[in-house]
Amino acid sequence: MQKISLAWYARLSANLRPLLVGGLDTVELALTTLQAAWPYLAYLGDPKGPLSLDATRPVIWNIMRLGEELLRSPEDQRAEILDKNRQSIYQLTANLNILLDADLGHQPVYHVYPKRAYSIDKLIEDAASLFSSEVTAEFSDSEIFDIREAGKCLAFEVPTAAAFHLFRAVDALLQRYTIAVAGSLPKSKNWGQYLAELDKCGVDPKITSVLRQLKDLHRNPIIHPEVRLTLEEGLSLIGIAESAVSLVVRDLIARRP
Repeated sequence: MQKISLAWYARLSANLRPLLVGGLDTVELALTTLQAAWPYLAYLGDPKGPLSLDATRPVIWNIMRLGEELLRSPEDQRAEILDKNRQSIYQLTANLNILLDADLGHQPVYHVYPKRAYSIDKLIEDAASLFSSEVTAEFSDSEIFDIREAGKCLAFEVPTAAAFHLFRAVDALLQRYTIAVAGSLPKSKNWGQYLAELDKCGVDPKITSVLRQLKDLHRNPIIHPEVRLTLEEGLSLIGIAESAVSLVVRDLIARRP
């Protein structure tokens, strides 16, 4: 996945158009035109780039080959080389204009709609930052991974998958919390047993009641195949999970020597 700058594409036409008409009339103008167009040609011509431009790239490579011949030539030979290549570059650019329009027309590019007040960049790139810095600092690498995956799922409107990732992260944290409180995990590794251990060890009921509500109303139902979360339900889970996780993390920190 790669984020694409729309501003870059808005400038694309303005920087390539002189190669189509008028931009090669003199050596000085040709040098300026080619230097302005070069970053765009190089990006579009790169076979490792994110776009599928099978028809367009051979034409781009030919334009760059002719342009490079001019750019690398001795100063006293540039006028002759420009006269030789001018019409070829104009014709190639005319073909490029047609082929690029066709190639860009079938690219799998999608617009990601805003999700409430959440930053789309945050959801896609680092959903863990939606939690407080105190909480984030306590997450393990695997928990960070699952929370980030949950954010991506919400951004791209796959809320049921987001819930699975989010609960994986909370589950891992709950296991660490149970070990910190009780000294070890129960033989049956499930939330019911974790909560029973926490109750037995005298954990504040405010913490266990929130975790129990998260288990009964949200985590347990999601494992059934007939349950499918709506996007709104998935987004609400972030806030619900954050409140439970914050309580757990504060108690974890308070229990340290």
